[in-house]
Amino acid sequence: MVQIHISWTPEEYQPPQKPSWSAKMDDLMTETSVTDDLCFTPLHHVVIGLEKADVYQQLRLNNNCINIPDSLGRSPLHWAVIQGNTSIIAALLEHGAFPGSRDKEQMTPLHEVCRAPQSSQAACARLLIDSGADVDARDSWGRTALRIAVGFTNTSPDLIEILLEEGADVNDSDIYGQTPLLKSIRAQSCIMELLLKHGASTEATDIYGNTPLSEAIYRNSAEQLNLLMKYGSKTNQLLDLQPGRRAREGRINILHFTAWYGGIEVMRALESSEQYLCRSPDPIDDFVQYKEVRLAHGLGVGKEEYEAFVHLLSTVKYSCEGGDEDEKDDPEGSVGSSCF
Repeated sequence: MVQIHISWTPEEYQPPQKPSWSAKMDDLMTETSVTDDLCFTPLHHVVIGLEKADVYQQLRLNNNCINIPDSLGRSPLHWAVIQGNTSIIAALLEHGAFPGSRDKEQMTPLHEVCRAPQSSQAACARLLIDSGADVDARDSWGRTALRIAVGFTNTSPDLIEILLEEGADVNDSDIYGQTPLLKSIRAQSCIMELLLKHGASTEATDIYGNTPLSEAIYRNSAEQLNLLMKYGSKTNQLLDLQPGRRAREGRINILHFTAWYGGIEVMRALESSEQYLCRSPDPIDDFVQYKEVRLAHGLGVGKEEYEAFVHLLSTVKYSCEGGDEDEKDDPEGSVGSSCF
């Protein structure tokens, strides 16, 4: 079923506001006031399914409405894409629908492809791109279709592959500095690997200082963390966190960050790091001191978590920032003197 979403601001950064209104199209059949408010054209009604009529006949009768937007700025093509109706998309494009039309949030139909049913996403994208859609068009938040698509768990890997093959910029960032790779932490691991194979930077930071590596730890995504390390993500560099997203800000190493935000799976994944892990001047005095932050993040603070963290500290290789190479071969000494 299609849902109407009034607004679609970035997932984690939208300002406080009333919940966006949405409703299934079946419910809208009797809500004429809603459809009136959205200022649908006759073609909108047919494309969305509010009226039963032949779309080709409507295109002949109302072709002058083909690119007229509703009150959200969405053209009939936007709605056809959201529904994943490839036959209607093809008909609209054939009759002159503009593939680069933008709604009030500057989103093109290609931006909307990830809302279509997964089974039709790739076909929708192919129709739009073959008709001239710009794969790197940006919306009001600087997001490309690729940047948006990787942030959803139901996105088809075939869609991502098409966007990349058609030249989508794998390292393009939005106004928050977030790249597709950083947002793919919550996607399927095969999607993240597609980005990495196409040259996604593992070290890109957003305006808050987050990296794909720190995001994987924060999301407790061990599978994605392993992928990042496989493709060379640097576990031995300090994070420079800025105010805004995390409970802590400032320069912090991966071990500190893991103590605050890492689950057991992430701790075990970091044990396989072949790099020397950096430790900042502030020692990790006691795992228990992070109890409140961990609990607020939905993480455990019991014996199992404590032992997993201690085991991580005892197995990783250490280096002091700008330290002596000889010090790297004494992980036990580092744990004893600097961490507990």
